[in-house]
Amino acid sequence: MDAPARPLRPGVCATAIHWIDPTVRFTGAADALRPGGTLALVTTHHVAGGSEGFFEQVQRCYERWDPATRPAW
Repeated sequence: MDAPARPLRPGVCATAIHWIDPTVRFTGAADALRPGGTLALVTTHHVAGGSEGFFEQVQRCYERWDPATRPAW
């Protein structure tokens, strides 16, 4: 994980911190911040529920942005 050219005052990671190697995810984030900076994390959790139409629409996003997603899964 490379630090940015200029340290960040606020840093935001939205639904992605779990993709970063756990041995460096927080130390790398800390290295990217200015002294006294803050890291904000936005996390999501899959829950039961939702309509069939919602999942059909969301599936298109998964297929577009995650090449490992099986078509029409």
